[in-house]
Amino acid sequence: IKRQISTITGAAIKSGVESLLENGGRLMIFTSNPCNHGFGACSSRDKFNKEKEPLKANPFYPQHEQFVEIGEKAANNRIVIDQFIFMSTSFDLSTFSIASNLSGGQIEFYNYTSDPNVRDSLYEKLHYDLTRILTRPNYYDCKFMLRFTVGVDCVEILGPFNKKLGEAFQLGGCDPDYCYFYNMRLNENFKKGQKIDIQLVILFDDNYGSRYLRIFNYYFDITNEVGTIFTNAEVDAIS
Repeated sequence: IKRQISTITGAAIKSGVESLLENGGRLMIFTSNPCNHGFGACSSRDKFNKEKEPLKANPFYPQHEQFVEIGEKAANNRIVIDQFIFMSTSFDLSTFSIASNLSGGQIEFYNYTSDPNVRDSLYEKLHYDLTRILTRPNYYDCKFMLRFTVGVDCVEILGPFNKKLGEAFQLGGCDPDYCYFYNMRLNENFKKGQKIDIQLVILFDDNYGSRYLRIFNYYFDITNEVGTIFTNAEVDAIS
């Protein structure tokens, strides 16, 4: 009898998300296999022709869009996906990490080894990572909206995303350390003394299910004097 060993990492992520669609929640996946069969399976990058399939051969691009769909479904239904991966061989992080990135979750990789000293340090790191995720404040069903003065464009949002997003975006959850950046540009000539107004609106739930709305209002003065620019800027941050 010829037996085929199948791996279920991709199927476990999909099933976990589908089981939480009604009420939302946090999905934590622990795996030690590269998921070469079943839902979300990946192949070795060496099998792809670099000329005919340049993106699939490139380890910095996902092999397929299945986890993009899972991550977006999770974000839209208040589900966060965390992944803890123990591997001694290659694992296609660029494909699997998308599900966590889009939902606002964490993906941790532990390069497993037979060395007992190194192995103990990995277990200690796993304990730290789990404790941090389970005990820190977490916020769910997070929505971010940016408004600004006419004449200003939001070019893109940079963060743990696998694609460009618009002026508004949604995450299944995030923690207080979550960071993203707006890349903006002026498409009009503003006069000296004019003000640019920017408003950031954030909607989220806390750990206890309470809903919050936070609004931050900023304004910037238009100037053409170099001295004024550096007076109002954080020089260390610029450096």
